[in-house]
Amino acid sequence: MIGFLNKRRFDKKADRLGPDCPFTHWRLFFKKTSRKLCEKKFGHFGIGSEFRPYAFAINCSKISIGDKVVIRPGSMLFADIREPEKGKIIIEDHVLIGSGVHIYVSNHKYGALNTTIM
Repeated sequence: MIGFLNKRRFDKKADRLGPDCPFTHWRLFFKKTSRKLCEKKFGHFGIGSEFRPYAFAINCSKISIGDKVVIRPGSMLFADIREPEKGKIIIEDHVLIGSGVHIYVSNHKYGALNTTIM
């Protein structure tokens, strides 16, 4: 029972959405609860936007989603939380992100600008 309660608390507080968080994931199946959850979790969640069940978002507070955006199942948005002003994902208005699209914030530093990457 304690494990169940801990998982419930984690899912509610976690800065993420996806099927690995079942206590919040079920809310994505219903428009009203989905909208309320997404407005709470994401940095910005635009009018008419949808974050569909079985999509993943990690570090939601650093992800901004514009108006009339649809993020389909199997998509993954992974923002970087380590630097406050960097590592954000901004999706502007009127965008469809199809199933299986992965968007990651690069966390690699590259200083040798004159060297070709192969």
